[in-house]
Amino acid sequence: MTKAARNVWVLSLLALAGAEIAAASEIDEPFRSANRNPLVQIYGLPAAQSAYVTGAGNFNAALNLEASNNFAIENRGNEAIFMDGETYRAELNWRYGLSDRIELGLTVPFISHQNGGMDGFIEDWHDTFGLPDGDRIDYPKGQLRYQYQQGDEILLDMQQNGEGIGDVTLAAAIQLAESDSRRWALRVGVKFATGDEQRLRGSDANDQFVSLHLSDNSLAADYGVNFHLSAGSLWLGDGEILSELQEEQVWFGSSTLSWAYSDTVTLKTQIDMHSAFYDSQLKQIGDNSTQLMLGASIKVTPKLIVDLSVSEDIAVETAPDVVFQVGLRMGEW
Repeated sequence: MTKAARNVWVLSLLALAGAEIAAASEIDEPFRSANRNPLVQIYGLPAAQSAYVTGAGNFNAALNLEASNNFAIENRGNEAIFMDGETYRAELNWRYGLSDRIELGLTVPFISHQNGGMDGFIEDWHDTFGLPDGDRIDYPKGQLRYQYQQGDEILLDMQQNGEGIGDVTLAAAIQLAESDSRRWALRVGVKFATGDEQRLRGSDANDQFVSLHLSDNSLAADYGVNFHLSAGSLWLGDGEILSELQEEQVWFGSSTLSWAYSDTVTLKTQIDMHSAFYDSQLKQIGDNSTQLMLGASIKVTPKLIVDLSVSEDIAVETAPDVVFQVGLRMGEW
């Protein structure tokens, strides 16, 4: 990761840490992550969220830091893909309660594609847990190249390190129903083309999504268990990345199960899924994707929560080999 990228992450943490907070965060919230495949994260696929809506007149903030490692190579039909590199992503999320039942949100990502240095660690990770490595051992370590070829024509070949702002998302949520143990919410959003598509920090198009969310804590009192479910649809604008292959609509969903290990530590497992973003024979971009996330949320103070997680592509090669995430969530103020 470059010095500029590190500085953005550090400054973001300091900015959030300085905020005056007046209410506690929900420790059982889903991990705010999504598929960080370089050819997927350019679109407006939303991160998993709960059905809780920020209270009227209050703000809510979160910072998520992610480091992902990608390696995939495949030839099928007249298509070929080669993906080798690392992506670092810092994402600021702000939400404001416009009323008792309506919330507005803003998501600003900072994306850094680098040749990186996690390859050796990832190979050891795969060996330790008996996971497939996609023949990465046969290729040089520490390179950056995202390439797609159709026949004799190379349609994408990104090899330059770089960082910058990605595509910004504006969103809104409506609390549809709530009780002591269950909440329903509808979320909608628009992702705008603010990132550089030539450096895979955006798609050069606006996307729109709508999703339905359920949060249930009916088992919390007896068993310390909470769960969140969500499902939705994403409509893609006419982007510039592999535009002839791009799908018009993508379906997505998420499921999070949390267990309160103690008053300050909650263990979580989460599954995120989505349909293919491209009409391709290659599984890296043409197959439905499923990711498994495991981790914990730690209540550092009554008003500050840290999320720690790691994800694996259980639908192999449809998402990064591994993504490490650190999240900092602030309560309402």
